[in-house]
Amino acid sequence: MCSLLKLLRVIVRSALSSSLIFACALCMAGPYTDLKQKLDQTKSNTEVIRLVRSVDDIAGQEQIARNLVDGANPAIAAKSLRAQVDLRAMAETSSLVTDRVAQDARQIKDSPFYRDPGIEGKRNWLAEGLDRLKNIHLHLDSPRTASQSSGFFGPWLKNLVWGLLIVGVCTLLYFAFRHVNWQSTLTRKAKALLEDDEPDRTLDEWLQLADHHAAAGRYREAVRALYLACLLKFDENDIARFDRGETNWEHLVRIEESPSMPSSLDFRTPTQRFDRIWYGYQTQGMPDVNQFREWYQDITESLKAVPA
Repeated sequence: MCSLLKLLRVIVRSALSSSLIFACALCMAGPYTDLKQKLDQTKSNTEVIRLVRSVDDIAGQEQIARNLVDGANPAIAAKSLRAQVDLRAMAETSSLVTDRVAQDARQIKDSPFYRDPGIEGKRNWLAEGLDRLKNIHLHLDSPRTASQSSGFFGPWLKNLVWGLLIVGVCTLLYFAFRHVNWQSTLTRKAKALLEDDEPDRTLDEWLQLADHHAAAGRYREAVRALYLACLLKFDENDIARFDRGETNWEHLVRIEESPSMPSSLDFRTPTQRFDRIWYGYQTQGMPDVNQFREWYQDITESLKAVPA
């Protein structure tokens, strides 16, 4: 009974220590968590970009550096930077929590309360209890003896272990689902053609915006405006409806599957080129803008020949 009380004290201390892990993780966080706290305190897109650039180790990361190039849209770049820093900060915290849990488990295992201090205690009494749990299914149908009926440690330990296992599995599943769902949402927003706060524009407005971007040297933005004008041209001719929340590839699938799409018209090549220019930052400048203007004209001419 004394050994049982000692074990209970160890388990209680372990539970209290585990409950403080998440709070300690915030205090011992890495560079991404520190940067996230600074970004959460500002609403300025320019300040977000400045703060990220001030941390050399983070600013040098390839995916983050893509949003720090000169000429990038500050609102889009800041939003993408916040998402990437949040995701990596969460990974830092999760790693720290895992290390602290493993360390806590090792400390409990090394505790002298785990070992039977008795003269005949060659075997760990906890190991004996676990062996009894492991083979308990072999004795479920057997009649209980007087000594078995008088001992409560086996059933009590079984319920405790199963309870801890269920809580642990549910906790892991919760955080895993939350992480996957959040990451999927971030990826979805990053690849949508239009941001949530971006206004709707007509086909002519996108063409005018493309000329404005090209004149200002913002060639990626000009290509994007021309690509969106192509999608609106398909919508105007009832080929495929334009959906601001879909990606370029989702639009391509619906356009190619449309029965009204001319068989001679190729929109896959422009979509692949747009993907490399807009998401891959592989732009050749004004030649890309001129190429997309030609593709827009080809689409316009091809759709004129389609009977109404």
